[in-house]
Amino acid sequence: MLSMVRSKLNPIKIQYSLRIYIYLVLLIAIFAISITCLFLNRTKELKKEISEKNLSVYAELIDDYLKCESNYVGIATVEDLLPYFPKEIRISVFNEDRSILYDNVAPREDWEKIANESRNNVGVIRAFLYGSGNYIRKDKYHNNENYHFYSLYKNDHIIRVALPYIPVDKAQESDMILLRLSGVLFLITIFVLSLFYLNVRRSIKKLKIFVSSLIRDRGSLKYETMQETELSEVQLMIVDIYKELASKEKDTQIEREKLLEHFNFAEEGISFFTAGNKNVYTNVHFIQYLSILLNETVFDVQSIFKNPIFSDIIHFLNNRGTSKSYNSNLYGNGKIFGIHVIIFDDNSYEIIIRKITDAEREEMDAAAITNNIAHELRTPVTSMRGYLETILEVENMSTEKQKLFLEKAYKQCIRLSEIIQNLILLSKTTYAPQYFLIENINLNKLICEIIDDAKELIETNHSVIEVMVAENTIIKGNRTLLSSIFRNLLTNAIKYAGLGTIITIKNYLTDDNYFYFSFADNGKGIAKKHIDHIFDRFYRVSDGRTRDSGGSGLGLSIVKDAVQFHRGEIYVKNRLEGGLEFIFSLRISS
Repeated sequence: MLSMVRSKLNPIKIQYSLRIYIYLVLLIAIFAISITCLFLNRTKELKKEISEKNLSVYAELIDDYLKCESNYVGIATVEDLLPYFPKEIRISVFNEDRSILYDNVAPREDWEKIANESRNNVGVIRAFLYGSGNYIRKDKYHNNENYHFYSLYKNDHIIRVALPYIPVDKAQESDMILLRLSGVLFLITIFVLSLFYLNVRRSIKKLKIFVSSLIRDRGSLKYETMQETELSEVQLMIVDIYKELASKEKDTQIEREKLLEHFNFAEEGISFFTAGNKNVYTNVHFIQYLSILLNETVFDVQSIFKNPIFSDIIHFLNNRGTSKSYNSNLYGNGKIFGIHVIIFDDNSYEIIIRKITDAEREEMDAAAITNNIAHELRTPVTSMRGYLETILEVENMSTEKQKLFLEKAYKQCIRLSEIIQNLILLSKTTYAPQYFLIENINLNKLICEIIDDAKELIETNHSVIEVMVAENTIIKGNRTLLSSIFRNLLTNAIKYAGLGTIITIKNYLTDDNYFYFSFADNGKGIAKKHIDHIFDRFYRVSDGRTRDSGGSGLGLSIVKDAVQFHRGEIYVKNRLEGGLEFIFSLRISS
């Protein structure tokens, strides 16, 4: 009696397996309905877009044809185009005052009535206001069938064309087969899922009975083997686990030794520390990677708490709060290492150092390049938008200010174009080098042309260019890439080396296979920490090399790719006497 009362008071509990079944059915149903609605809606929009596109093409053709007929004098000549258009097309031409000039369907006595109707016509009004407009309505001259009307306002005239428009419900009759098939597949899926649910439920019930009997008779470990293959495997696994628990201490020791052996042979560097930062265990790879990062042979792991390269990790350990893990990347000797710190419940922790593979590094670089591209493109676009919105929104703006904003927007447009061209060039050198034209190029003549093009910039900066390249220096290569090498190096030197810079371009050595060049200036140079990254895409040196100078951060990347395309190598260094020097080679015959 008491149990009956409790069962009435307690809420009904749905079994876990049944809840999973209900959730899966609902998820599949929602997915199927969403896909169906999306499909129908997209089909509807697509049909209307295609119809509008076709009508706009016809309207443009009529407009182009009339422009050739003495400024619309020959309106009647539209009849000449009818054989080339669909038979059921409806064409009307209106003056700017909405008076009708031509209609290929309505009799002439109805033209005035059509002109009056057009004054309140939504499509014509939209065309008059926005340049084009469209709508769907019945056409009494075509048995009151639905027609899709499109109006185009150009050259002080409105051209209206129309074609039959099939209602959405009829247009989608051909799609109903696919929808019915989807419904059948949905029902089949539910049926299969139901069978699976019933089978799983029976299996779980049998497994529950087996576990209960095992717990009850744990002293003898006697049990009846199930007939199902999957469940019999689960039985054996449970029994094995139970036996392992019986000899816990011995097996724990064995597993500990195995774990330590695994740590010794693992590719990651692993080190365990107590809550008081005392090292408990360290494998060989941790010592190796630590030595690479610190650029010295290290055996004392405690030195990790003294070196500034690990300052962020130390800060995390001292100020972690409730956080249980920390991740970062460290750079050392041209390598990238992933650092992972895990805090345990007793406040002890482990530090894992993992060497980033070339594939992972390429993926990281690709992601960084993608983000940089988006950022670089967003900057000029945002600037242009701001300038143009100011011109549009500010009333009574003076002509001088309008011109100033337009000039600024134009400069940003030029910068955007340069970024896009540089990206195209970089992409082509990386993924499609076979499409570059190879020809004999006179390098002396090419360099002189580049200097002549930059004459204004050179004079403004009071720079002096010294070219020590023989007039008969001929290389078999690509003109665009060779030009980009010397042009980018010259532009960078003029912009960043300082006023009155002396720039020297010298072919200091030639052998049977290569020309060797030195491109040097006597300017400011750059900090040593930036040397390794100067050829990275979108990399900028903070001291003076910013977006304020108009650079995109791609110039030296293009230089490097262009040199490598010509099977050469390029290096950069600070000169002892001051300034920066690029040393590169170009194969005589690429």
